[in-house]
Formats: sequence, C-alpha cells, structure tokens
Amino acid sequence: MRGFLNGHPILIGIACMTAGVSLYTAVDAIVKWLVAGYAVAEVLFLRSLFALMFLSPFVLRQWPAAALSNQPRLQLLRGGLGLAASLAFFIAFRELPLSLVVVIGFAAPLAMGVLSGPLLGESVSGRRWIALATGFAGVVIAVKPALDAEPLGIAAAVAGTVLFAIAMILSRRLGRTDKSLTTVFWSTLIAAGGAGLLVPWDWTPPPLFDLGLFAAAGTLAGIGNLLITQAVRLAPVATVAPFDYVQIPFAALLGWLIWSETFLLHTLAGASVIVLCGLY
Repeated sequence: MRGFLNGHPILIGIACMTAGVSLYTAVDAIVKWLVAGYAVAEVLFLRSLFALMFLSPFVLRQWPAAALSNQPRLQLLRGGLGLAASLAFFIAFRELPLSLVVVIGFAAPLAMGVLSGPLLGESVSGRRWIALATGFAGVVIAVKPALDAEPLGIAAAVAGTVLFAIAMILSRRLGRTDKSLTTVFWSTLIAAGGAGLLVPWDWTPPPLFDLGLFAAAGTLAGIGNLLITQAVRLAPVATVAPFDYVQIPFAALLGWLIWSETFLLHTLAGASVIVLCGLY
C-alpha cells in the first residue's frame, strides 16, 4: 500500500480532492435540511461547535503554536468575514435549491480574480478580465429565472460569495505568516462565538437525531478540509482544482433525492460558463 501511495501521489491527491469536496456538498445538504427547522445562527453555532471538537486534537497536538497568529487583527477580520459569509449562505440554502446555491458559490474564484488587484496588488491581464466578465455573465444566466421569485435567496447567495472571496484573499495573505491550521482554528472559533451571541434570541432545543446531524455537519466539514489540504500537498493545485466542480453534479443529485429539485437548463448553462471561465 505504501508503495502505491509513493508511486501515485497525483492520483491520491485527485482522490482526496474529490472526496473532500463531496463531503462539503454533503455538509451543505445537511445545513439546508437543518435551516428549514432551526434559526440560521443556531445551525452555524452548533456546526461550528462540533467542528471545533473535531479540530481540538490537532490543535492540542501543536499547542500553543497552532493557536498563535502573527497577524491577529487580520485573523479577526478574516474570521468575521467568514462568519458573515456563512450566515448569508445558510439563508440562501433555506430559500434556494441546493444546486443553485452551489453554482453561485463557484463565482467566488471569479470575484477573487477581480479583488486580487486592489487587495493583493496582483495584475490581471486583459484576456483574464474578459474571462471574468464572461464568468459573471454565467452567474446572471443561472440566477435570472429565480431572481423575481426568490430575491432574498439570490441576494444572500451573492453576498456570501463576495464575502467568502474576500475571506479567501485574506487567507492567502495570512498564509505568508500563519499555518493553515491556525487560520482554520481562528475562523471556526470566531464562527462559533459570533453565532453563539445570536443564539439566545432564537434557540430551539434539538432532539437527539438532529443533534447527530449537527455533529455530522461539523465533523464532515473538518474531514473535508483535511482531505483538501492533503490533496494540494500531494498534487499540483492546477491538477486537483478542476475536481472542485464535482460539487455541481453531486449537489444536483442530493437536491433531487432529498427535495425533488430539478437541475434546470438555465442553471446548467450558467454553471457551464462559470466552470469554463474558472478553469481558464
């Protein structure tokens, strides 16, 4: 087994990436199920709390280095943006089909391309500006039919995508000085703490089955993060990144099986444009 791993690291990286993003899609489906009966803040609080429990052994193993940041203010800002992005996405999951939220979320790399100039000082070529504009046109194609029927859900998904993109750009800056585990720990802690402040206003005691779903969401998110981190360690990012788009058919399948959602033609057309521009 060890010889196979040593001889095929790229294949193992691809497998880790595919498994990781599939777990994240499963987490999204669990969240969508839970926000139908619980306040968004409560769902985020309990999911983050269980994610912290999963991360604790890894953090304690490298304590206190794993919890210490060289840029604490930037970590607080990144964590706050991540908290706001999660709340926005959870609202979107409550209002929209699962696959549509996932498709809109794939505009985050496009938003990162636009924002990388002013925030990171990176240059963007003319051809890439054309690709970015085309990608955003794909978002419009995907969401236009639902815009009149579900304006709150569309606005929440777009807001979550933009906030998430900014948070990822800050993660790149933090990557120059802080470990990945440190950033994950801070962001999860801030999400649990921030959502926890809102929980007393609208708390519904979950039965044992739902508590298991909360635990599954937090644990699967932690495992997915570790798998994706392992994927980019074993294989080039350019090789494994396209497998992130496995989320689209998986989300469509889960949406159909659980909520009888249909993957509409305009969503498929918009998703195709976004994927092609993202790959470019």
